[in-house]
Amino acid sequence: MLDGYIGKNIARLRNQKGWSQELFAAKLQVAEFDITRSTVTKIENGCRNIFAHELPMICRALGCRYEDLLGPVHRPEESGE
Repeated sequence: MLDGYIGKNIARLRNQKGWSQELFAAKLQVAEFDITRSTVTKIENGCRNIFAHELPMICRALGCRYEDLLGPVHRPEESGE
């Protein structure tokens, strides 16, 4: 369940910033993403799908890359290969 994994990463990144779900929803609303706190909860719990057009807005709000949401990326330069 990729959306559940993405949701957990969103929650982790949001918590690292010390943001509540309400504050995160407000930041997304400023970016013209019509979302509520309860929708953020559903996304973080894997109960709501994330659409492709929503990913850039989420990444901008969190200041992260797509890879940060989709899962760990193992780059050869990081593993010494």
